[in-house]
This record gives sequence, structure tokens and C-alpha cells, in this order.
Amino acid sequence: MWSVATKQLVMLELTCPDETRVVESATLKQERYRELVDECSKTMKTVCLTVEVGTRGYVAMQSMHALRRLGVWSTTLHNKMSDDALRASYVLYTQRKTVDWSWQPSVTGRVSGVTSQ
Repeated sequence: MWSVATKQLVMLELTCPDETRVVESATLKQERYRELVDECSKTMKTVCLTVEVGTRGYVAMQSMHALRRLGVWSTTLHNKMSDDALRASYVLYTQRKTVDWSWQPSVTGRVSGVTSQ
């Protein structure tokens, strides 16, 4: 997101690591984008925020803080991100031995055979 009027740029990076690598993934993403942030900072106030949602649905505390800074954090968003990560992981797991597959979400956005509690 950016504003030419206020000369501000916000980069938001989503990562879905294994839960054991959430903190490490955030650090790696910050390092990966450091040079780009430095370059953009020459002309705009620039910030890079990372959001980590684990493959089993864990939403990192740092993610909550990043999204709160943007004014979009809510319990509903938390639950949706967690649920979506679980669903995506489940689809990947069930298709792990399929050589050629494509995922076509249903009209409701739900994966067939996957229900949330």
C-alpha cells in the first residue's frame, strides 16, 4: 500500500511456515526485504510488515501487531487466517502423491470434504 500524497509505503509479506519456524521466518523475511526497504526509504517513508500464519493455523503474535498497525485486526480475521491455513495445508496433504492436480474451490469457498468446527 502506498500514498503519493503523504509519501508513505507499507509492504506486507505473508508467510506460511511450519509452526516451529515462525520466528525464524519473520526474521528471514525482514532480512530479505531490507535492501528494498532501504532503497524505497530514499523517496518515501517505508515500512515492511510481516505476517506469519503457520501451516497448522497458528497466527503469530507479531502478525496481530502488524495487522493492528494497519487497522485491520479482528478476532474474525484471526479465525479466518487460521482456518484458511489449515484448509490449504489439508488440500496439499491430501494431494501429496498426485503428480498432476489443480485445485478448484467451490462456490462457497470451502474445500469439498473439509469442515470447520
